[in-house]
Amino acid sequence: MLKVLDLSFSDHSKYQPLEFSCLENLEFLEDLNLRGIDIATETLCKILQKNRRMRNLNLRTFSGRSPSTSYEDRDAVAIQLRNSCPDLEIIDLTGCGITSRGIKALAECKNLRKLNISYTYVNYFGGTDQLSLRRLFSSCQLLEEVNLLGLNGNFGEPLMLCKNLKHLYLDVPTEDANNFAIFEQCPKLQTIFFSDNGPFIAQAKEKYPHWIWT
Repeated sequence: MLKVLDLSFSDHSKYQPLEFSCLENLEFLEDLNLRGIDIATETLCKILQKNRRMRNLNLRTFSGRSPSTSYEDRDAVAIQLRNSCPDLEIIDLTGCGITSRGIKALAECKNLRKLNISYTYVNYFGGTDQLSLRRLFSSCQLLEEVNLLGLNGNFGEPLMLCKNLKHLYLDVPTEDANNFAIFEQCPKLQTIFFSDNGPFIAQAKEKYPHWIWT
């Protein structure tokens, strides 16, 4: 009974679609790593549909090979996760591209503990889509780690909804009162990574010296 499968960085160019479709026969996967794998969106959705115990899914740089690699393809994966994988705890969608539709679907994965949507071309779901992110963070109250690097926006207000947040990865925010409020409203914060240093970071480090700053 196969529970863990890691195909990351394999030479997927030698595989034919039929070979990936063989994964659709698996039913007990809990940990699937497809980092860098060019697998058809339809095939991936069928795999997720059969493997309802999925807890850890790595789709970093997933391109969703299909007749058209649109952002709707990536949303289809998020929607399938919502419908088929109620136990999902960890999802890495770095660089995948996703719209507000996909973000709202992930909001229904209420057992999420780690979420990485860094460099997902956030502008394609309306720039700093506060509404979608608020829905996501208010719904997924078990979130402990959130990576929003490369999303180029102020996410202070939505992030304040993550009461169990321990690890945060974020671009350097602009001067905004809500940015300090994150630290006040997320009492379990332990590690904070900002993409660059600046006046705000210096102030935060001085005010909160007990946290790990990277």
